[in-house]
Amino acid sequence: MKNNKTNKYNFPVDIHCYFGEVPPFDFEIEKLPFSKIYFYFNKITKKDNLDDSIKRNISSKIENASRRLLMMLMAKKKAIGFELRARLEVSQYLDPLFSLYEIEVLYHIEAMILFARSILDIFTYVSAHFLINSRLDSFTKFCKIILKSKDNNLKLFKFKIKSYLDDQYNWIHILSSINGRSLRDKIVHQTFIKLEYHEIHETSEKVYCHINFNDNLIPFNEFIENICSGVIDFCLLTEDIILNKYQL
Repeated sequence: MKNNKTNKYNFPVDIHCYFGEVPPFDFEIEKLPFSKIYFYFNKITKKDNLDDSIKRNISSKIENASRRLLMMLMAKKKAIGFELRARLEVSQYLDPLFSLYEIEVLYHIEAMILFARSILDIFTYVSAHFLINSRLDSFTKFCKIILKSKDNNLKLFKFKIKSYLDDQYNWIHILSSINGRSLRDKIVHQTFIKLEYHEIHETSEKVYCHINFNDNLIPFNEFIENICSGVIDFCLLTEDIILNKYQL
């Protein structure tokens, strides 16, 4: 269990059952979380002497977070694919997203954001149990507790969350309302993703899709990649902190 390249076969749900022998993602590159904690799960719960009902509950959370991860990655793939198809089929020089093209792209990118937040909330239940001995399923509340914690074992966690928050365009502001209202909250309760097409430089004739996030234009693919890689990296870090606590 030295790295995620060997861990992928210990992923909590059977990837091949869903996708066959050729999954639609490059799992060796994506570095999937949840594999390590799933592999060491019995050792962790044995140290805590957990009863079977609690073990089943936590195990189901890990499996559900894993399924949400596959959903997020699928939505990411679909969003990028539909936007590219619109540019190739409709126009590379004008805004190609109209009618059903726009709905298809918005559907997948907003689904990706909701799945991403769902991963964080579900895995928070697991993290909160092992790290702060609390029953919690809100990623935002969990982060706020970590930021106030004086536990030396959580120093790295605290530092990482602070570093995310210091960047106003970081994925954490898109998915969580730790500081101000998140884009995720806005699209659930108020508005939708703003897609704009602009040239990438003055001499370019082609236009490319950007996300308008807090009045800042972020390239479409970069925006999507940052969310997915941010969630994945955060979950991997959380796993490592849990395993370090239990000396595994």
